[in-house]
Amino acid sequence: MRSLVVRPSERCEEWRDALEGKLDGRLTRLVDEDEPGPALCEITTYINGQYRFDRAPGGGVREKVSQLQTELARLRRRLGWAQQRDLDLSLLRYVRECGCLSVVLGAGASKGAGAPLWPDLLRLIIETARAKGHKIVRIA
Repeated sequence: MRSLVVRPSERCEEWRDALEGKLDGRLTRLVDEDEPGPALCEITTYINGQYRFDRAPGGGVREKVSQLQTELARLRRRLGWAQQRDLDLSLLRYVRECGCLSVVLGAGASKGAGAPLWPDLLRLIIETARAKGHKIVRIA
């Protein structure tokens, strides 16, 4: 079985050349030939770098990222559901080990678990603060 461990590829120079040049057959070949974990690592690291450093409006990032996402989708389809899950978990472990994991959830992420929505949470906080004798001041 091919490695699902997310890590930099041993073929990083080939990846750099394929990612920094025109997105042509080299990229597709690398996605097909390299291990899935390193392929995911190389593509997602490149995408993150594009968003981080390309500040110019209309800098072409969206088009390039869209093409890369097509390759990622193809890789994921080839793996199947169970291996996709293992690959995603490996990616989260890799990011956590690098010390750069930030979890950002929308307001409704925990609704299914019974957590209150934002308006209800604010109301609960205000009621709790008032019950404890805190003064609530509205700032315009």
